[in-house]
Amino acid sequence: MPDQILVVNGTKQAIDTVVTGKIVHAKMYTHKKNNLFAEFNKFTQKVRIGKHSFSIAQKELAILECLFSYDEIADRYAYEYIKKLLKKYELDLQVMEKILMLGKHHTSVNRLLDILKPIKPKLAEHITKLIKKYSFILSL
Repeated sequence: MPDQILVVNGTKQAIDTVVTGKIVHAKMYTHKKNNLFAEFNKFTQKVRIGKHSFSIAQKELAILECLFSYDEIADRYAYEYIKKLLKKYELDLQVMEKILMLGKHHTSVNRLLDILKPIKPKLAEHITKLIKKYSFILSL
């Protein structure tokens, strides 16, 4: 079980301790005071576990969220896992473009670009074009 989990929702921004050492980060998506939860919810899939239903982010959104607040020590595992995922699976560039059109994930997409350059240079070129169109290049 992870020590922390990110829950994107439309109403609450907070960090809650569920039990000792287990934290829930509740996050809202807003842009210019507009709530973007419904827009980002389009990039999720419903998963049922028993009688409960959960919305799980598609891989494109999940990767961008993992790369958002990178801590070199704590998130080294996440970076390596993302590299393996990118080597094994293709990103849906249409989904990535729709996410970036919402005006979020500038830092994350630049970190993604840094990961892609050595392992998938052609995909890195496509991501660079999306960054130039919907975001901006950062040196991280």
